[in-house]
Amino acid sequence: MSTEEILAHIGRLAVSGQWPADAAARLELLLNSGFEEQSARSALGMPMVGSPRRNEVPVLNLSEAASGFLVGLRDLGYLTADMEDEVLDLLLEEAPAELAVGLEDVRRAVASVLFERQGELDKETRGFLDEEWRIAFH
Repeated sequence: MSTEEILAHIGRLAVSGQWPADAAARLELLLNSGFEEQSARSALGMPMVGSPRRNEVPVLNLSEAASGFLVGLRDLGYLTADMEDEVLDLLLEEAPAELAVGLEDVRRAVASVLFERQGELDKETRGFLDEEWRIAFH
């Protein structure tokens, strides 16, 4: 249904005194009246379900240990900037709704990226992985 039809319905409800003050109750009333959720949200000016609001950038909430581990690997040269970006993208895909990321999550993502890109690694980094893998990733 079109936005105009939804707005006309809202007008009829408002005139009859049946339009609730609460935004959630308004949405529920429109859904119960048979309107599609995305159309109702659009008519009410509410954010769409399943899509981020405009200009909203997801932010990972790394624990102190997770952040330190990632920064340490980067500073030591074991992760390049594009590898770090790949790790962060992987974490964004896997992160729970609150986007909280712990050390184990970062270790798993880094290990995955390093394993997939091991052919691109220099000799020193490969040596680190051979000798220190258990210490860094377990």
